[in-house]
Order: sequence, then C-alpha cells, then structure tokens
Amino acid sequence: VHAAITIQRAYRRYKEKKEEKRNSAKVAQQKNLALKSQKSKQDLARKSSNISQSKPVAKKQKFEDIVHAAITIQRAYRSYKKKKEEKRNSAKLAQQKKLTIKSQKSRQDLTRKTQNISQSKSVTKKQKFGDIVHAAITIQRAYRRYKEKKEEKRNSAKVAQQKNLALKSQKSKQDLARKSSNISQSKPVAKKQKFEDIVHAAITIQRAYRSYKKKKEEKRNSAKLAQQKKLTIKSQKSRQDLTRKTQNISQSKSVTKKQKFGDIVHAAITI
Repeated sequence: VHAAITIQRAYRRYKEKKEEKRNSAKVAQQKNLALKSQKSKQDLARKSSNISQSKPVAKKQKFEDIVHAAITIQRAYRSYKKKKEEKRNSAKLAQQKKLTIKSQKSRQDLTRKTQNISQSKSVTKKQKFGDIVHAAITIQRAYRRYKEKKEEKRNSAKVAQQKNLALKSQKSKQDLARKSSNISQSKPVAKKQKFEDIVHAAITIQRAYRSYKKKKEEKRNSAKLAQQKKLTIKSQKSRQDLTRKTQNISQSKSVTKKQKFGDIVHAAITI
C-alpha cells in the first residue's frame, strides 16, 4: 500500500511538471505569434507608406492589392493555427485516455496484489501452523518405528548368537566326551593324567570364552549408551526447534491462538 501511494504521488508530480511545461510552451508560442503578427503589420504599414510616397497616382490600386494579400495571409495563418490546436487537443485527449487506462490498470494490479498477499499470508500462516504440528507428529512416528525395528534386529541377533553358542558348547562337550571315551578305551593306565589335562583344557577354554563374552557385552553396552546419548541429543534439538518455532508463531498470534498452539504441541510431544 505504501508503494502504491508513493507511485501515485510521483505520477502526480510528473503530471504537474508536464502541465507546467506545456503551459509555459503555449505562452512562449503565443508571445512569438503576437510578435510575428506585429512585425508583419509593421512591415505592411511600412510598405504601404513607401508605395504611397513613391507612387501617389497608382496608390488606390496597389494598396487594395496589399490589403487583399494581407487578408489572405491572415486567413491562411488562422486555418493553420486552428489545425495545430486541433492536433494538440486530440493528442492531449489520447494521452489522457492512455494515462487513465494505465492508472486504472496500476490500481487494479495493486488491489489484486494486496488481496493476493493478504490471502497468501493468511493461508501460509495456517499452513505453517498445521505443517509444524504435522511434521512433529510424523518425525516422532518415524523415530518410534526406527527404534522398534532396531530393537527387533538386536533381539533376533542375540537369539541367533545364543543358539550358535549353545550349539558350539554342545559340540565341544560331545567332542570332549568322545575323546575321553576313546582315551579310556585305548589307555586305561594313564587315564587319570589325561582326564585331568582335558578338564584343565576345558576350564581354560571356558575362561577364555567368558572373557571374550564379557568384552563383547561391554562393547555392546558402550555402543548402546553412545547411541542413546545421540538419540537424546537429537530429540532435545528437535524439541528445542519445535519450541522456538511455536514461540515465534505464538508471539505473532493472539492470546487465544497461543493457548491452542501450546495445547497442540504438548499433545504432539506426549503422543
């Protein structure tokens, strides 16, 4: 609206200056025409006086011819002047029509633009408010799905690992039992010493396996803690961004809209 007012003001100033220039040009032209007519009359008077002084016998005939010539010149000048004025008036009218059409178009464009801007602002405000809430809900839903899938993968991996470990332990026990039975059948004298060695080897294997298992569990726990920290930081950032956006929107709106927006955001966070 301010731009439209400034454009109209500048256009009025331009119009006033143009009118002043035209008026000054008209006055100067009228002055020049008056001077020319006065000079032509003076020249005619001088010529007539010179002719009367030089040839008094043929005074009447020549003076009549001069007067007739002057009348014809004035008639021709008047017709020229009328045509020139008509052209100017027609040009003025055409220019005024063009200017009025341009001004009407500019006003219509300004009104359309203002209406479009007002409509777009209202629509964008509504859309932004709805989009923020919808985006928060979709982000939370996607995060929950991602978390559930990750937990399922971890549980399936744990179950598969436990099955593999159980199968390995069963196989190792079966192998130990077979070896012990073969040794007892082949060499019954040295039974005690070899059985002790087998038990010692089994204990060392179990100890190594337990240490390996503990290290693996520690790595998993550390990875879980790091991932949980990252997820908490991301969730805090997303909540801070949402709160900032909601605060900016709530400041631009009324008190009632503030309450409604806070309730919707609180509900979205709780969901």
